[in-house]
Amino acid sequence: MRLLSAPRQAHAALRAVLVSARRDARSAAAPEVRRDAASSAPWFDGWKAGGSDGEGGEGSRQRPTAPPRTWLLTTGWRRYGLLDPDDTRD
Repeated sequence: MRLLSAPRQAHAALRAVLVSARRDARSAAAPEVRRDAASSAPWFDGWKAGGSDGEGGEGSRQRPTAPPRTWLLTTGWRRYGLLDPDDTRD
């Protein structure tokens, strides 16, 4: 566990969690995988416009996590840009 205290840290943590399946798929030669299905990525509203997974929530499925409540996770991390689901940087 690590306490995140800065917008850049929060941005990096969100990217690591929500885009990790894409990075893993690249090494498994399965580029059609975009977001981590085991995460809350389908309900995440911070995807870059035009990204392949930027369509938003999962319709009728209930959100499995509580929405963010702190400034750092609602607004602060966005200082470093929205997340790109096609990003495969390690």
